[in-house]
Amino acid sequence: MCRRCGIKGHLMFECTKTVFCEICKSTDHAMSRCSVLKQPKPVAQLVGQAADALASFHIPHAPIQPTKKDSRLALVSTIGKNLMEEELAAYLRMLVSDTFTWEVKRHNDYEFKVLFPTKADLMKMTRFNAEMKEGVTLKFEEFKEDEEYFGHALPVVWMQVMNLPTILREYVILWAIGTLFGVTQEVDMVTTRASNFGRFAVAVLEPDAIPTKLDVIIGNRYFQLTFAVEPFLPNIGLRSKWNTQNEGNEDHGNGARKDTEKKEVEINGSTILPDASAGNKETSHKAGDEAPEAQMDMDFQMTIC
Repeated sequence: MCRRCGIKGHLMFECTKTVFCEICKSTDHAMSRCSVLKQPKPVAQLVGQAADALASFHIPHAPIQPTKKDSRLALVSTIGKNLMEEELAAYLRMLVSDTFTWEVKRHNDYEFKVLFPTKADLMKMTRFNAEMKEGVTLKFEEFKEDEEYFGHALPVVWMQVMNLPTILREYVILWAIGTLFGVTQEVDMVTTRASNFGRFAVAVLEPDAIPTKLDVIIGNRYFQLTFAVEPFLPNIGLRSKWNTQNEGNEDHGNGARKDTEKKEVEINGSTILPDASAGNKETSHKAGDEAPEAQMDMDFQMTIC
């Protein structure tokens, strides 16, 4: 049986069949032979259960970057006469470039979609209406397509677990603890090894809703862990933005209102400076201040084998 097309009677190097995989868009194999079918399938996971305002389902995926639309696309309106596509292309060769291959597509009776050579050429033509012969006037504007929905980027905050035993301040444990608040992004083992706390970065829905105390079971032992959130920009939470747009309604989607406040993080007389891109953090000493009080007490269990 051919390992390329899956048909009996010839070998893979003898295969002349035209194949296309709808899964990975490859022309090297049939869909039934796609390696993606043999890979582990992702499963949606419930994360952020430390507080109602943090909870959400997470599907593992690489960082998502929204695709950018080609901004050289123009909408050309004709006034005075209904032109054919080739007639408009002839005018564009006169006005903009006689070497560019113009592709004109009719949008409706008097409007056309046209891809310009450069964005600068398009912007130049949008500044005026071109009056041509036979009473024809051309009006240019940037074509605005409906943007594809790409959700919202989650804010990322750095957190510290203050009273985790040294033997448990390991990469996998800290990663798992981060999922109590959201989607763990990074574990700072350099700072963790050099400090008496564990440090990790988490993408969260609402930083202000992060509790400072949490009941957790690790292995066969119960811990009442305390946490500190390093300083972050105010009002970066998605739920805060949604509430502002919803005329101040602070409901977090489950009837619960936010009952925590952001406090500056100070541990052992030192202020921790936030920086989501660096491993080691510099500290500036500030005497006489106390560590932030507990914002919320939650009962939650997490078993890590």
